[in-house]
Amino acid sequence: MEVLNNLTTNDSYSNGGFVMVGDVTGGMRFCAINSTGGSDQQVSDQYIYSKTALVIEYDGAVGIGTNNPDNNYKLSVNGDMRVKRIVAETGWSDFVFKPDYALISFEELEKYILQNGHLPNIPSEKEIVDNGADVGEILKLHMQKIEELTLYILQLQKEIEILKKK
Repeated sequence: MEVLNNLTTNDSYSNGGFVMVGDVTGGMRFCAINSTGGSDQQVSDQYIYSKTALVIEYDGAVGIGTNNPDNNYKLSVNGDMRVKRIVAETGWSDFVFKPDYALISFEELEKYILQNGHLPNIPSEKEIVDNGADVGEILKLHMQKIEELTLYILQLQKEIEILKKK
């Protein structure tokens, strides 16, 4: 791997591989250099920005497949990811099973859905499209809704048993 001191180099490379480039902000760029079959390839600012595979910004933010990692995140990936495991550190929803938790009535739930087009305390489609989804938060909210559904089912089962007795 070649190490370049700045983005304005005009050195030529013919063997392919990667070039590590220090940029003017103190970050680093790892750029793919295609093998040219023996003829030299000019490395310029334009080439580097079009071939950047990995960016490490001065503040530790990392971009994969992007020249401009999002400043709000430590990792920005422009493309699909495949991982073995993701651990999202978030709260959990067992509060639903506490005695003081109040389910809204079926009537209130239906009214809310008709007015808003989504479940209570769940982001709308527009919110998700505009802002993305916080996977940990969505997982917690899904569990809350599953637990609420369980309570509704138990409530309905009790009503069924009462009706059976009549």
